[in-house]
Amino acid sequence: MEKSRIVFLIAASGFVVAVISALISLIAGLGTRFQWFFFRTGLEIMGIAVIVGLVAGAISIIGLVTYFFTPLNKGIYLSILGLIISIPVAVIPLYMRYEIKVPPIHDITTDITNPPAFVHVLPLRKNAYNKPEYGGPDVAAQQTKAYPDIKTLALDMATDKAFSKALDIAKNMSWEIVAAEPKEGRIEATATTFWMGYKDDIVIRIKAYDKMSNVDIRSESRVGKSDFGVNAKRIRIFLSEMQK
Repeated sequence: MEKSRIVFLIAASGFVVAVISALISLIAGLGTRFQWFFFRTGLEIMGIAVIVGLVAGAISIIGLVTYFFTPLNKGIYLSILGLIISIPVAVIPLYMRYEIKVPPIHDITTDITNPPAFVHVLPLRKNAYNKPEYGGPDVAAQQTKAYPDIKTLALDMATDKAFSKALDIAKNMSWEIVAAEPKEGRIEATATTFWMGYKDDIVIRIKAYDKMSNVDIRSESRVGKSDFGVNAKRIRIFLSEMQK
């Protein structure tokens, strides 16, 4: 009976610590999203959540192992719940940090020689950590090596139709449309990441070229040195949709 109680306490401890790790992660996400603190503080809090989540996972695993020595102990359900909660809290950030191999850049564009310029989103980036100006040859070289497929898209389509299609895709991707200028062939928008609420700004440029339309897009994060490949992924999805 005493052994069964100890096993239950281990399982319960893992579950409680897992819940605490999830709450810390929630604070990091909400605090960054609503600007309760600087984004780096949010990352530090998220790091604490990861450590607590790893501890919770370890305790929950111990609870599962000890279960086999005390059959029918209801604590196994708490251990399982502890693992279910702690794994995403700890593993996902660690995976992004150590497994996603991307260059430490946060500004991706299909045109590295003449990137589309931000206009209407500039007031929104007034207090942004990253500057709106393109980083130049160094950033271009890193992008070319990491994302050689991201290039200007040529469409056999009139510019007005290409513009309309691009605008529809931007809306379907849940971007906040900041400006849409058909005469200038420019669309500006902002995308917000799910958990931490980071803001990434997008500008789409459509120009006529030999009875076709050249489509360029640029996506830049407002904060952070590296974007963990988010901007490149966003651009690839957009270009893929434009080609359909």
